[in-house]
Amino acid sequence: MSWNLANPNGILAAGSTQDTFGVLPPQFNAGAINGIVHYDAQDASSPTAAITLVSTPTSGVWKQSDPEEGTWKPLSLTWNRPDLTCLVRGDRDIFDVFAAGGGIDGQGTLWENGDWSGEFGSWNNIDLGLLPTGKVNGVTKIHPSGLSIIVLACEKGVWWSLLPAGLGGVYSFKKAVTPSGAADRWSSVAAGNGKYPDSPLWAARWGDGSYQTALFAGSFDRDPNDPAANMLLKAMVQPDVPVDRAVFRVLLSAAPTDDQKRLLVGEGGDGSIAFVWKMTGISPPTWIEAGTTVGGVANGLTNPSVTGLLRDLPGAIAFSKVDAGTIVLGWQTAYFLSTDYGDNWARIDASSSPNIHQGIHAVQFIDEETLQQKSLALATDGGLFTTVDGGHTHISTANQTFPNLKFANGALDNHSIGIITGSLTNDLNLYGSVYGLPQLWQPLRNSDVGPTAFLRNGMLLDYDNLQPTNSSSLQSVLQARRLDPFNQHGYKTLIDPIVFDDVLTAPGTGTDIDESMNLRPLEPVDVPSTVNINSESLVAVAGRQFEVCGVILDKQDALHDNIAVHVLGSPTASEVITAVASPDSQTVIAGTDQGNFFIGTPVPGASPFSFNFVPMTLTTPPASLMLPITKISARKGNRIFAIAKGPQLLRLEGSGWSHIPHPHVLEEFTALLAVPSESSLFLSTPSRIFQSKDDGNTWTNISAGLPAFSHITDMKHIKEPGGASILYVFTDGWSVFKRVLNQPTIPIQRAVTIKGVMGITYEDDTVNFDINDGATVGFEPGVWVFKFVQANGKVFANMTIRAAFREDESVEVVSNLWLNNFLSRKGDNTAGTPLVLDPGSSYYQNVNVTIGGRGDSDGGVVDFDFLVTN
Repeated sequence: MSWNLANPNGILAAGSTQDTFGVLPPQFNAGAINGIVHYDAQDASSPTAAITLVSTPTSGVWKQSDPEEGTWKPLSLTWNRPDLTCLVRGDRDIFDVFAAGGGIDGQGTLWENGDWSGEFGSWNNIDLGLLPTGKVNGVTKIHPSGLSIIVLACEKGVWWSLLPAGLGGVYSFKKAVTPSGAADRWSSVAAGNGKYPDSPLWAARWGDGSYQTALFAGSFDRDPNDPAANMLLKAMVQPDVPVDRAVFRVLLSAAPTDDQKRLLVGEGGDGSIAFVWKMTGISPPTWIEAGTTVGGVANGLTNPSVTGLLRDLPGAIAFSKVDAGTIVLGWQTAYFLSTDYGDNWARIDASSSPNIHQGIHAVQFIDEETLQQKSLALATDGGLFTTVDGGHTHISTANQTFPNLKFANGALDNHSIGIITGSLTNDLNLYGSVYGLPQLWQPLRNSDVGPTAFLRNGMLLDYDNLQPTNSSSLQSVLQARRLDPFNQHGYKTLIDPIVFDDVLTAPGTGTDIDESMNLRPLEPVDVPSTVNINSESLVAVAGRQFEVCGVILDKQDALHDNIAVHVLGSPTASEVITAVASPDSQTVIAGTDQGNFFIGTPVPGASPFSFNFVPMTLTTPPASLMLPITKISARKGNRIFAIAKGPQLLRLEGSGWSHIPHPHVLEEFTALLAVPSESSLFLSTPSRIFQSKDDGNTWTNISAGLPAFSHITDMKHIKEPGGASILYVFTDGWSVFKRVLNQPTIPIQRAVTIKGVMGITYEDDTVNFDINDGATVGFEPGVWVFKFVQANGKVFANMTIRAAFREDESVEVVSNLWLNNFLSRKGDNTAGTPLVLDPGSSYYQNVNVTIGGRGDSDGGVVDFDFLVTN
């Protein structure tokens, strides 16, 4: 079985078609990007169509080859180090491009494109070996005395090397000499444009609160060809102006067409802009304070309320290649445009605008020959955006099919229509469907970023992002909601959730002790199928500092279920609960940050949700892990397993834990999942997935087909209604992958089922029709026809679904919808797209069509949801 993207799409952003934003078209988001290289179609050396390359923090370089269709091609599937901070053009060829960054081990990474055909299909890894460079933050080229030299701004110094004669040649990096006492953490480098080939290199470093040592010029003490040559960095004289906050990072950029124009931006320790300087002369170099007036308001550029606070990734500077006086500066909540070399700035808001995302980390002017400095590409925390009118409007189509989403964890619904939820690392929870054709991800409304969990009855547990009504705290509270289109008991949509009882109570008291909660981790209980989960029962467990909590489900009334959260017990007063699980609602296992395990069982005769926790032993050395337990996987009918830092893998045997063999890797384990139906245990690291079919005694690497370094964060399993068993893998930067573990072989003569609900809403009247039908599909197609007549005789609807068996054991399903009024006048006619279902798989579809009325009526809506299972 192979790996495939579970959903190759981006996000239908909040603030698009489901909201009221006038005539704005739908807007789309993707994962974070931090670098742009764009080739204009008008460039004589470029292909006939424009090309955009972007770099990402964790999934390498991507190429957008068709802006109209928004298609993206990953260029770093084979890279073992795809963590990038920047993307820059070289000058050996128009398609000479460097990508740089650093891996999770802190070592620097540098790649050069080796395919100058414009396809960018081959990249050379410039091996930095064991050089103590740290992460690479910036790259530039200089040409002293006609030579070609590459310079890197790194976490641990400025490094340089002569370029080898050909691609794939050997680089020989040396560390530049830094003045004594200067900090050695460098944020950016910039060079001239070739007009002044011997002009100095400019380097900017992280500050230490002393802004006078932020900017340096680089030169050589002798011919760089000399093996003994050194690059010397000399502190430059800078404006004698006060800086009111400690400098954390300095960004530097050079105009591509005017060697006398440079812009230097200092980031304060709080993430705001501390200062903006510009260069006005080159012999000698002269730096002055640039203007900070924004829209006529003085000091706007250094006002955090105007710029926002930028964290983790840098801001952005870009000069126009047509007019060196036109500059764009990107920051957290806005970007700023100047046409007078930084004297005055216009602000383009990104905090409240529905068609651009916050966090702008790279910018580039594009198509300037035809659009006169009004067209920009912007790399943001939410993907790629472009503007062709100077920021009045933005286009986000590129993100519609950009699968670079950064998931921290995820959850799957086995109950009805295959809902998938996931938490992004940039503070957003999403949901989508795993049945049928991939759909755009959508934000999970009223949901605070954090873990989500599906219970066996389809209820979703997550945290709201609203302030509690009886508390001044801004912490989120637990909520429960469900999505089911088939009108099952108590279900509503995820877009319009029901918020249930979120009271946290002490054991046996029922008293409110704290409405604000931070339940991490949160794990659903593997409730036995014999348990009626509409009666009072333990359905999920969670950790809350030193306490183990339980989520209790109970029937509230005829229409709703109710949840409450109880403290089950406190295993220890000093160790934080870092992992928790329950295989059957009667036993709870907890792990702590000190590497200890506790087992809890109900206290006889006490409250049904009061548990007694006792320590568990390690039956194999060492006697104590002394390292945090990170995950416990407990499933009914299967052994209980755990992973800890180290990495370490443990198995519960009797009343004690034993260390068991595991793949000897140098990475920490990121996820652990027991799947009893497959007699399998799955174990992941950031780059690999392993499967064991003998309780962890032996392991098989099943990573082939995934990106070489996927940044795996979580794993979940689902068994579709048709019997297909599928493993889903959530990644930080490559979205979600799936692998079919067991696809049942179904006889030629077999049942294909359909269930659903159709509602006709007409003149404030609603008529619902429940459907639960099946047909045998053999060599003759199975056909369902549903006819509906509204009670007052004004509407007629006919729904036809045809399912036909194919020789490859799949089933082809075609749906058609005809809508006519009662007088048989022809109405809309919509033919569905044929869908092929593999054995064991399912398909969910929603049809919502407005129909015209008769006479004075306003018409009505037919809404039909159906689930077809092969």
